[in-house]
Amino acid sequence: MGQTQVIAFNSDKFLRRIYSMRLMIALSAFFYSLLIGAVYRSISSYFSEVQGFSYVQSHLAVSIVASIVATIPVVYLPIRSARVSSSILWLIFYTFYVPAIVLPQYVLHRDTYDLIKWIILLWVGFSITCVGHYLPIRKLKRIDLGYRGYFMFLVLAWVGFICVVYINFGMKLSFSAINDVYGQRAQFKDELAASGSSVAGYAIILSGYWLAPIMLLSGIYFNKLRLRYGWWLIGLGVFLSAYIYSVAAFKSIALSFVLVLGYARFIKIKGMIGAKVTYSIIALITITWLLSNLPVIDFIAHQLVRRVFLVPGMNASYFYDYFVNGTRQSSLAPPQAVSIYYYGTAGSANAGFLAAGYASMGVLGVLLVGMSGAAVLWITNIVTKGIPIVLAASGLFMQAYALSNSAFGTAMISYGFIFSLITFYLCPFRVEEFPDGGEI
Repeated sequence: MGQTQVIAFNSDKFLRRIYSMRLMIALSAFFYSLLIGAVYRSISSYFSEVQGFSYVQSHLAVSIVASIVATIPVVYLPIRSARVSSSILWLIFYTFYVPAIVLPQYVLHRDTYDLIKWIILLWVGFSITCVGHYLPIRKLKRIDLGYRGYFMFLVLAWVGFICVVYINFGMKLSFSAINDVYGQRAQFKDELAASGSSVAGYAIILSGYWLAPIMLLSGIYFNKLRLRYGWWLIGLGVFLSAYIYSVAAFKSIALSFVLVLGYARFIKIKGMIGAKVTYSIIALITITWLLSNLPVIDFIAHQLVRRVFLVPGMNASYFYDYFVNGTRQSSLAPPQAVSIYYYGTAGSANAGFLAAGYASMGVLGVLLVGMSGAAVLWITNIVTKGIPIVLAASGLFMQAYALSNSAFGTAMISYGFIFSLITFYLCPFRVEEFPDGGEI
C-alpha cells in the first residue's frame, strides 16, 4: 500500500512539472510572437529603402488573435519526447509558424477578416502536421549493409556528386566572404543555366544539405566505434562542402557543418526539447538585437536573424496576398512571381510548405500539405527508431529548416529529406552500441 502511494505521488509530481514547463513555454512563445513583430519593425526601418520591407500599422484585433493563435500549438507540441519529429516540429514552429502567423498584419494591406482567416488556416495546417508525431510506430525491418557497406554507400554517392558538379562547373576552390557572395552566386546561376542540366542543380543542393553533413556525422560515429572509416568520411565531407560553396556560394552550405555540429551538441544538453529550443531562440534574438550596434552583431541581427526568423513569415504573407484572389502568371513559378511583384527582383521568394501549398491549391492545398507533413513525420519516427537521437535529429536539421522556407516537394527531394530517410534506413549505428547513448 505504501509503495503504491509513493508511485502515485511521484506520478502526480511529474505531471505538475510537465504542466508548469508547458505553461512557461507558452508564456515564452507569447513573448516571442511580440518580439518577432518588434524585430520586423526594426528591420523594416533598417531596410526602409528596400522594396518589400514596408511596415503597416496593425489593428489591435489582429494583434490579439495572432498572438493567441501563435501560442496555441504549445498546448499539444511534444515538449518531452525521444522521437525525432519533436525537434523538427519545434524548429518549424519558431522559424516558420510563428513568423507566418504574426507578420501578415505588419506587411500586408488587407482588411481584418482576410488576415484572421489566413492566420486560422495556417494554424489548422500546422496542427494537422503535428498529428504525425503522435501516430503509433512499429519496428522496421532493415537492410543490413554493415559498417563497410554503409561506408561504401556514402563514398559512392560522394563520387557521383563530385563527378556531376565537376562536369558542369569544373574545379573551383575560390571562396567569397560569407557576407559578399552575390557576385559569385550570380555567376553560378548563369553557369547552371548555360549547362542546361537540372541534375547539376540538384547535385549542388543535395551535396550541401544532405550528403556532406551526413558524411561528417557518420564519420564522427565511426570514430566513436574506433573504426578507420571515420576520418575518411569527415575529410571527404569537408572537401565536398568547401567545393560546393566555392561553386554556388550558398551561405547555408558554407555554414552547414557548423550548424549541424552545433545542433548535435545542443540536442545532448540536459532538458526538454521544447524548453531548450524556446529559450535558446529567444535568447539569441534578444541578445543580438540589444547588441546590434556592434559591427559583428549587426551582421548577425540584420542578416542571419532576418533571414532565418523573418523572411519565412514575410514570404508566407506575400504568397497569401498574391494568390488569395487566384492570381496566376503561367510563365512564372510562384516564388519568381512573388519576388518580382513584392521585392522587385528576379529572384526566388520561396515560402514555407503550408504557404506554398496555398499557392498551389488554396485552402485545400494547406490541408493536403499539412497531412503530407504528418505522414512524413510518422515515417521519420519509424525509420529513425533505434538510431541515436543526436545523429537523427542533427542529420535532419537542415531539412527541417527547409520546410520553413520551401515547398513540401522541394524540401523532400531537392533538399534531401527523402535521401536522409534512406540513409537512416541503411544506417548501421544503434543507440545500444554507445555507452553514452550516441552523444557527440
